[in-house]
Order: sequence, then structure tokens, then C-alpha cells
Amino acid sequence: MRTLILATAVALAACSSTPKPPQEVRLKFDPNSHRSYFPAGTGEIRGQAFLRQRDQSGVPCDGSAVIATPATAFFRQMLDLAARGQMPLIGEAVGPDYVYVVRQSTCDSGGNFSITGLPPGDWFVAAPVYWTMRRITHGGLLVYKLRLRNKETAQIVMTDRDMGIPR
Repeated sequence: MRTLILATAVALAACSSTPKPPQEVRLKFDPNSHRSYFPAGTGEIRGQAFLRQRDQSGVPCDGSAVIATPATAFFRQMLDLAARGQMPLIGEAVGPDYVYVVRQSTCDSGGNFSITGLPPGDWFVAAPVYWTMRRITHGGLLVYKLRLRNKETAQIVMTDRDMGIPR
């Protein structure tokens, strides 16, 4: 019985540490459904992104890129793939237009960031927070969804509760 338990534990450990092959997913960006996100706007998102460890200390997204994307089905799919460590293949006929609606910033050492020039609309804000302890990587992608109005400065805090893609 002890041998069976040990063999099962070894098999499960091997399964969990074996990386899955990248899933090939083709996404199609529709510039028409994102038209209102192309021009620069007057909105701003200021925030902080960090994950709590078991001892309740916080690990910030120190030096990581923080992005704001329109909260559309296309970007929901892209963020979902990124959270799983996969990169989507953007259809060749689409062209690179989707990059014109993505805004970017960088977290400082305290996890603080600011993204400016945003037009009004619904936005996803995504920040990766990872750290290594005893050669094991911990953390994940934090994603926050908000509605931004014209000339508004939104203040957000992204933490453990923001793991996963909001609806």
C-alpha cells in the first residue's frame, strides 16, 4: 500500500511539473469595435499592484509592465491566454492595429503605476506579479476592470482578489 501511495505521489508530481505545450489560438482583432479607444483621451488610472504572501508581507510588481486594454472580448481572450502563459497568434489579415489601443506603464519599487491619456470607456488593467522562493516561482497576473469617464483619474489597488479575468 505504501508503494502505491508513493508511486501515485511521484506520478502526480511529474504531471504538475511537466509544461503543457502552447495552445495555438488565432484571434481576430476588429478595429471597428475598438474605434473609440484609438484616440488619446484625458483620463488617467493610478494604482498599486501587489500580492500578499503567507506572512502578510506584500510583493509589488516592481519593474513590471502594467497595461491598460479596452475591456472587450478580444482583450479578455488575450489576457486569459497570457494568464495561462500562452501567447495568441493574431491573424495576419488583421494587421497590428490592436497595439494602438493598448496603453502601458511600469510599476515602481512599491508597485505604484500611472497610465495617462486614456479615452473614456471600460478598461482592463493587467499587472504581472511574480517572485521566486526556494527556486519555485509564485504569483500570477492581476487584472482589474473599471469604467473610466472623460477627464477622470481613477485610483485602484490590485491584489490577490484580482487574480483571474473579471467579467
